[in-house]
Amino acid sequence: MRTINIDAFYKYVNWLAAKNVSGGNIPPDMFNIAVPICVNKVVRKYYGVPEQYQPQMPSPSISYEITQLVTDYISQLKKSVVLSVDDSGQASKPEDYLHKSSIGVSWTEVMPATDNPADGDCCDDIPTVQQTKKQASKKSIIISWIPVTVVTDAEQWGWRQSSLREPTKEYPICSFVGNNKIQFYPQDIKSAYFTYLRYPNTCKWGYTIDIDGFPVYDSATSVDIELPEICADEMAVTVLDRVGISIREAGLSQWAKFTKQSGM
Repeated sequence: MRTINIDAFYKYVNWLAAKNVSGGNIPPDMFNIAVPICVNKVVRKYYGVPEQYQPQMPSPSISYEITQLVTDYISQLKKSVVLSVDDSGQASKPEDYLHKSSIGVSWTEVMPATDNPADGDCCDDIPTVQQTKKQASKKSIIISWIPVTVVTDAEQWGWRQSSLREPTKEYPICSFVGNNKIQFYPQDIKSAYFTYLRYPNTCKWGYTIDIDGFPVYDSATSVDIELPEICADEMAVTVLDRVGISIREAGLSQWAKFTKQSGM
């Protein structure tokens, strides 16, 4: 996926700012403070803004995987890891965890050997050592991939006390608890496959200072924005809005808000 090049984006934002504010070049240090915050704001919008929740509408109008387009916008942040589950059934969330995508476990089942008359030795009345070894070699191992049902703290008590829904290895559950932990039932799962959205890398326009005292782009210390190029305008409007408030330039702030509302 083509992400937003931080140098091209910085030039674009400065060009927009100069069109609306006299001498509107944004200092790089101010830019580097605003951009990571604005990236988080845009990402938050696409995985689901809680403020959009309404009665009888449990999901916001834009949320993670509600459409393929939304999923594509933040697919750069999707990550899969294997979680180690301790004897109490708890696993630690990754340090860069932002939002859950899916949780699954593998369940291994060893199927008993089946007799095969064609072998000529499985129908004897008295089993031999050779026969036992041969039957053992016919055992098949089946590995099943099972989704874990995520429940709330209150719901997990109902599951655990129910004779019909008691968690098993075939029907496991988990809940997110304090101290950045995930609690699994049954507790002897050992490991889980966790897919989630991570926090974006902290983007930065790296630079050096030339002999005339002007900042010069440095690709070696720069970090690009982990959003697709198609989101560049939305990012620019968000940054300009933030910077416009910060530097008290009413014209810049009003232009950014108008552009956001009109979709231009």
